[in-house]
Amino acid sequence: MNRLNLIRKAVEPDKPFVTVEYSLSTHKVLQCYGKKDGKPEDNVLRFVNDVWLPYANRKIKKIQKTA
Repeated sequence: MNRLNLIRKAVEPDKPFVTVEYSLSTHKVLQCYGKKDGKPEDNVLRFVNDVWLPYANRKIKKIQKTA
C-alpha cells in the first residue's frame, strides 16, 4: 500500500513544494515530483531523503505500533 504526501514549506504553507509517493510496506520514497510534475532540484531530493523520510518512518512506525 502506498501513500501520497504533499510536502510544503513551513514558511509557505499555501504554496506546493513537492509531492512524494511513499511505500507503507517498504518505508521508502517511490516517487518525488515538483512543480509541473518535474523532477525536483538535487537539494530538494536530499531534503526528502535525509530529513523527511526518516521523520515519516518514525511517525509511521509509531502509528503501526498503536494500531
